[in-house]
Amino acid sequence: MMSKDINYKDKYEHLREQFEVFSYGVSHDLNAPLRHIREFTKILMSSIDDITDEQKEAIDFITKAVRQSEQMIEGLLTYSRLNTLKKPFYKFNAEHLFIYANTALSELIEEKKAVINLPEKLPDIVGDLEQLSNMTTYLIENSLKFVADDKIPEIDIDIKEEDENLTIMFKDNGIGINEKYFNDIFLIFKKLDPETSGIGIGLTLTDKIIERHNGKIQLESEIGQGTGFYVSIPKNQEQKR
Repeated sequence: MMSKDINYKDKYEHLREQFEVFSYGVSHDLNAPLRHIREFTKILMSSIDDITDEQKEAIDFITKAVRQSEQMIEGLLTYSRLNTLKKPFYKFNAEHLFIYANTALSELIEEKKAVINLPEKLPDIVGDLEQLSNMTTYLIENSLKFVADDKIPEIDIDIKEEDENLTIMFKDNGIGINEKYFNDIFLIFKKLDPETSGIGIGLTLTDKIIERHNGKIQLESEIGQGTGFYVSIPKNQEQKR
């Protein structure tokens, strides 16, 4: 009789890899028909001489639905590529994370008149610069979006070095998150407020990026009192991965 020990961690990793391959394939295949729908909608729009309000509303609805679907597909592609398109870890100064985020979010920061407070001196970090820059952007963008209309967004960022880990802290003055949703916000395409922009994948990608860096993310929040995200990653990681 032959026996085999089941390693559930390996089984989970295998299933996750299969999902990533599946996500990439499905995302790639769905883009083509969406492009056709978008192009035929343009042709339809231009072929109607005297378009009625009802017809225009219907075409606008199709265009919006296609755009949202394309964003979701792009999100799936980004998610599946996080492990398949790995870049080497190397040392860089944390300042680069915030330069990238400030550039990517410049319009939103200006529109909201947001205040982002950074420490005067920033330490070096070992990791994937592109992925950690995206993570920083997702967390800052989240704070900019979820703030009361009568408040100017203010985000306090700090980095603490401990014996083995480096912790990046993002604290805002936003609307806060109910504790019962703490796990839900990291689920793919999960939006607590359907009226906000985006497709609900930023925090999912953040969680996956941190996982790849052997780190963890913690959350503190209270309704009306803002939210704090704490990202901890090892200080000394191999610089060839």
